[in-house]
Amino acid sequence: MKFVGLLYFATFIVLLTGCSNRYPKHILSHKNIYNDTLYRWSKDSAILIFTGNMSVNTLPIPLPAGKYTIWFSAEGTKAENSLPVMGLFLENGFICYQNIEEGLHQYKINFETASATNDSLMLEFRNYFSGLTEQRTIFLHFPIVLQPY
Repeated sequence: MKFVGLLYFATFIVLLTGCSNRYPKHILSHKNIYNDTLYRWSKDSAILIFTGNMSVNTLPIPLPAGKYTIWFSAEGTKAENSLPVMGLFLENGFICYQNIEEGLHQYKINFETASATNDSLMLEFRNYFSGLTEQRTIFLHFPIVLQPY
């Protein structure tokens, strides 16, 4: 009987913490990309293809002040032994630059906002190398998950 009571209490705590709207979880799809029709997508709109120099903004995302994690999957193609690099920014604030490895990998990036914000997440790919005979490319798989940690 004590086990059943403990199980109910643990379930209540999980539900209570999981239902909190204080720190929402955002699951971003192609529909969350500003002017998504301007970009190159896979047929099912599940993969955004970055080639050349390109910046993509999401629609504004309301975030209370706090610590967050961005989860995404991506694969890159090297050119002349150089991996593509994706920059992540929250509006004009820098989050990080991430090398995108060959083959499909999942990436986890932590960041913190000092105050509440309603800004766009910007994803940027710059092909700074000149004279490359090959093309570096990033295949960004959706959804992108942004959640508190």
